[in-house]
Amino acid sequence: MNIEKELGTLGLTDKEASIYIALLKRGRATASNLSMLTGVNRTTVYSATKELARKGIIAEDTSISPTIYIAENPKDLEALLRRQERALTSKRELLNKVTQALAPLTFSGRYTPPKIQFVPEERIVDFLNKRTPIWNESVHGYDNIWWVFQDSTFVECYFRWINDFWEIESTERLKIVSFAITNASEIESTMTTRGHTRREVKFWDQAENTSTLWALGDYLILAYTREHPHYLIEIHDRALAANVRNMIKGLWKTI
Repeated sequence: MNIEKELGTLGLTDKEASIYIALLKRGRATASNLSMLTGVNRTTVYSATKELARKGIIAEDTSISPTIYIAENPKDLEALLRRQERALTSKRELLNKVTQALAPLTFSGRYTPPKIQFVPEERIVDFLNKRTPIWNESVHGYDNIWWVFQDSTFVECYFRWINDFWEIESTERLKIVSFAITNASEIESTMTTRGHTRREVKFWDQAENTSTLWALGDYLILAYTREHPHYLIEIHDRALAANVRNMIKGLWKTI
């Protein structure tokens, strides 16, 4: 083991380590003795021994002249570690203060692009099945509600998936609710007979819904099912989803 190198890791300079080792071997020594033993000039020995004394691993006997330096027990090297720990704690506290002070100055206009997935018709059912638990967890972080602005053709085309949705483990466990604004249709009359008590529907007669839009927690889902090929788009963007959720929620209250 390179003891001088290891002492450097503990915070001693090369000259301090050399002087400390020489003093341990000698027991007691003057600055002149240490200079001869280590080859370090006397002026540097004086400054190094003061630093070693400050670090608590040697003692100074100033009752006689010249001053005698005495090595402390090597176990006192633990004092070096405690000193470093105190310094680290102090730096950590300072870092917290600096971080808090700098936070208001940080530029907040950073743009994080949304994550977008395009899903063609042949993959829609599989995608719905795989992503529904993820959407449910995201919805659960807000109000447990699927906010839906719906084209009734989505229900016609994916009637089975909608029925299955209410039996999905996460839907039941999280007590997910669906508020859907849709256009009046026979398929919705059929759907009401299925007994999905947490699915509420209001009919929009101001215009015909030609596509489906869901606000699901941090996700926004768009689906086109009026004609083939169908497609679905998932957008993962918290801000955009929040805006659409508030829009559908506000519209729900007016109907």
